[in-house]
Amino acid sequence: SRRAAVLAARKAFQDMGQQIKAIYAAPPQVMTPAQKRERLNRLYEQMVVISRTALGKPVSEDRIRSAAGAAR
Repeated sequence: SRRAAVLAARKAFQDMGQQIKAIYAAPPQVMTPAQKRERLNRLYEQMVVISRTALGKPVSEDRIRSAAGAAR
């Protein structure tokens, strides 16, 4: 059902929020700004795919590849 999909998306976003915080907190010796940007972009693309899927909206193949990191 749509409600179950939205609740699953919410849980995924909560988990991703922790990853985003960890990326921002990583010192430059661990992750360069370019690496942070790459990982954040991938996470945000994944969030778009998850939200569009939960709402029953179409997701382009390019967006799916981008979220998976294959288009980079």
